[in-house]
Amino acid sequence: MKNIYSNSTTLIVLFIVSILIIAGGCKKDQLVVNEVKAYFQVNHTPANAYDGGFALTLQPDGYAEVLPFGDIR
Repeated sequence: MKNIYSNSTTLIVLFIVSILIIAGGCKKDQLVVNEVKAYFQVNHTPANAYDGGFALTLQPDGYAEVLPFGDIR
């Protein structure tokens, strides 16, 4: 005999976990940036000529950019 409560219990648990992830992960303004900050990937071993790591730039107005290094920059 199948347990008819297992499917509904699984769906309820999945729904609750989804709500918690969305509520906890979608907060704005968690990171306060007062000046331009640039972060570069260090100790990166390139696999080829175009693989140079990444750079992250954060600006006070909420703008951020991720740039690949290598021949593209």
